[in-house]
Amino acid sequence: MSFTVGKIFWYLTSPGNLLLLGLAAGWLLLLLGARRLGHALLGLSILTLLAIAVLPVGAWLLEPLEERFPVVRTLEGPVDGIVVLGGSVDSTISAARGAAALTEYGDRMTAAAILARRHPDARILVTSGEAAIVPQGVSEGPYMRQLLVDLGVAEDRILVEGSSRNTAENALNTRRLVGAAPDERWVLVTSAFHMPRAVGCFRRLGWDITPYPVDYKTTGQGGGQGGGIGFNLRAGLERVHLAMKEWIALVAYRLLDHTDTLFPAPASPPA
Repeated sequence: MSFTVGKIFWYLTSPGNLLLLGLAAGWLLLLLGARRLGHALLGLSILTLLAIAVLPVGAWLLEPLEERFPVVRTLEGPVDGIVVLGGSVDSTISAARGAAALTEYGDRMTAAAILARRHPDARILVTSGEAAIVPQGVSEGPYMRQLLVDLGVAEDRILVEGSSRNTAENALNTRRLVGAAPDERWVLVTSAFHMPRAVGCFRRLGWDITPYPVDYKTTGQGGGQGGGIGFNLRAGLERVHLAMKEWIALVAYRLLDHTDTLFPAPASPPA
């Protein structure tokens, strides 16, 4: 499955788009006289939307991903390098406005700046290209670097990998760029829900990188973000969209041999 095919597949199967197609198909079936099937499809789509709006469905799907790797308060011992995965800066808006524009995953960048201050001898590598089906020639990596410089990180500490389009390429291109020695300790910074797949990609290349999950979207207490039952379709759809994309990607990456296990977990402590 190529990068483009994967993108198109997700556009067609994302929860919001599927529900919209279900509503449209149900309405069309009613017009064509297939009333029973049309009513069933409309009812199923509406009930699913109601469940997503009222119940913390998205949080239930996200929490297993976010809880897979534990929260890291401090990193004991020396750190040789810090890898920061992209997705935290909107390169298109940044290019248009002339300054880094953070996305909802901006915690990745602030966490990287904090780690850089705590570990002044560590190199910082930002990895992200342009994850668009139709490239515009605007890479995220340089804007990530500039934001770190603006946050006080010395420019000569920062390496940029600006060609990766997905997580598998992040791992592969980063490994080629730094060639981490077995005795070096590198830390991986990305969103908690994304950490299992990201760690799996690095491990598949023989790189036992240290996970540093950030950017949590749920409380981790079973009730989701902001509690339990509510009524917010937009927020519910966003979380379901995020979770389903990650679960589907975990399966796809395993089938494509980008990871060596379906749901990567913390390494077992030595016996």
